[in-house]
Amino acid sequence: IVSTTSGGLMIHARVLAKHMAKYTSENIVIRAMPGATGITAANYLYNAAPKDGSEIGTIDSRVFIHGVTKSNTIQYDLTKFNWLGSAVDNRQEPFDET
Repeated sequence: IVSTTSGGLMIHARVLAKHMAKYTSENIVIRAMPGATGITAANYLYNAAPKDGSEIGTIDSRVFIHGVTKSNTIQYDLTKFNWLGSAVDNRQEPFDET
């Protein structure tokens, strides 16, 4: 998770993990990996994480902007990431009653 232990993405990850636990017999471990607006986690997912689907990550949208700028800290190829979905719907405020 590209977040601190109390950040918004961590909350979304915990909710998603609880939901996913219903469909797998494996333990789901959530790990915060803050740093460089998500570049640290993106670099890990691309270079060190197993490529068998056993590790997934939530990545801040700024990671993709950094990938386009080709910063020297970027060690991932944007075209190699897959998008599984979103944990939230940003079209409306979560507590908006309209």
